[in-house]
Amino acid sequence: MQEPSAVRRATAQAAPRRPLGLKAHLLALFVALLIPSLGLGSVVAWRAVEAYRHGFETRLEWTARALGLAINQEIAGFESMLAGLSTSRLLDEGATAADLALFHARAREVAAPLDTWVVVIGPGPDFRNHVHTLVPAGTALPGGLMLPAENAPLPRVFATGRTAVGGVIRGRTSGRPVSFIFVPVLREGRVIRALGMALDPARLAVLLQGQGLSGGAYATVVDSEGHVAARSRDHARLVGRAVPAWFRQATAGQPSGFFRGPGLEGEELVLGTAQIPIAPGWVVAVTEPWANYAASWWRPLAVLILGGLVVIGGGTLMALGLARRLARSVGDLASDARGLAAAAEGAGPPPAARPSGVTELDALRLGLRAAAAELRARALDKREAEDRRSYLMREVDHRAKNALAVALALIRLAPRDLPPGEFVTAVEGRVAAMARAHSVLASQSWNGAEMAAVAEGELAPYAGRYRSEGPPAWLAAEAVQPLAMLLHELATNAARHGALASPEGRVSVAWNFAADGGLRLHWSEQGGRPPPGEPQGQGFGSRLIKQLAERQLGGGIERDWTAGGLRLSLALPPRHAMPGGIPSMA
Repeated sequence: MQEPSAVRRATAQAAPRRPLGLKAHLLALFVALLIPSLGLGSVVAWRAVEAYRHGFETRLEWTARALGLAINQEIAGFESMLAGLSTSRLLDEGATAADLALFHARAREVAAPLDTWVVVIGPGPDFRNHVHTLVPAGTALPGGLMLPAENAPLPRVFATGRTAVGGVIRGRTSGRPVSFIFVPVLREGRVIRALGMALDPARLAVLLQGQGLSGGAYATVVDSEGHVAARSRDHARLVGRAVPAWFRQATAGQPSGFFRGPGLEGEELVLGTAQIPIAPGWVVAVTEPWANYAASWWRPLAVLILGGLVVIGGGTLMALGLARRLARSVGDLASDARGLAAAAEGAGPPPAARPSGVTELDALRLGLRAAAAELRARALDKREAEDRRSYLMREVDHRAKNALAVALALIRLAPRDLPPGEFVTAVEGRVAAMARAHSVLASQSWNGAEMAAVAEGELAPYAGRYRSEGPPAWLAAEAVQPLAMLLHELATNAARHGALASPEGRVSVAWNFAADGGLRLHWSEQGGRPPPGEPQGQGFGSRLIKQLAERQLGGGIERDWTAGGLRLSLALPPRHAMPGGIPSMA
């Protein structure tokens, strides 16, 4: 015999493990749902931060682009004035001192409203200054380059024959910071002189200030030599100052971009940049402190984290409450199930169920009692559905035979003198119209169709070139196919011979109900090429329209060939249409 302790160990090992209760399973489910939700929330938060960062960077970059275009336009205005002056015959080769004096007066008049001046420079190597509107005409002027050699636009103008914009320098005559815009004076394809105009950097600073930057942001224009040409803030103090080397390296060859680095005062900055197209090497930078940039995405992130913690805490409390409530309700349902089992053994009906407060559990209690009634209702519904299906199959069979008969008649009666391609196209179009009518009928269980749906189905290939209007009208099933084919024939004729044959042509389909309750359809064409008059004979299409209207629809048609095109009226008897939309199938 086994020892008592061994028996107890064997019994303990064989004892089944007690399953977890419903409450524990619900809490486990909540945790299982919470983990991926936290992961998804982290991804969403990170994407939101990226969106805020991208929005900040894009705003700086696009602001820089806008300012770059404004400055480009400002410089282009100076270039246009110089280009106009460069055509003056007073600057031709062999111009005399008197000619230059006259040009001096004209250039001074042009430059005066802009508070600037104009210079005329001769070719190298000495680049002699012939005219300077800041000094009286005829005054002896110094020779030599107007700018340092490394920033000299003059050699570029004479070498390339194109406009050149120089960096910011201190003018010899004016004594103030300026940048010169030079254009070539071309004669017979040769550059004989250079015509320049001074651009005051303060003028560009006014443009930058007009942007209305706030929150520590400011804009800077940097010239091709890496010096501050204009600044929306502290312009007078910083104009001409060299920018950090990293800025020139980062923006070299970049049409636009977003960068981070130390500023002129050593502060950490972020900036969006854009090149100025008319002045190669010139850059516009819109700058904000790094702290503003960091705050733009750290604050939303902090709000997201705090909100997430609040939601998780609230969700946990709600999950605990719901788990307790469901566990109690399921216990009550088990008691009800035991009562039903006792009733199946001969006991009386179970007492009325106590509401559990859970919709699904209450529905489960009532479901057993309602099962028989539900089965009877389903059996009845099934019989009705089978009857309806049989009716629809008979109706489809009947209409399919009718459709095949009509299609065969169309093929037999179609003119045989048409080329094969036109014959096939005509037959296909008419059969397609029948198919569309059948599709509309099928979508309404073969009970009929709306007049608007039939009209729009046939005129859909001419979208934008037709107008359909009329009150809601419901067509009887037997009228849908003939009316669809009639509209198809009218549209086909209009596309071949009528208004739709020309780009400006339009057609109109309108309908209304007459006093006798019958539907009146009106077709009119306008804007196309004028018809030669009423056709002498009737083609197959015209005969088909007449047969469809009179024989199949039992109506009458009237045609009128006006200068704008065909106008046709069709009168349908009341049995084929009734006012209103889809009728009730009850």
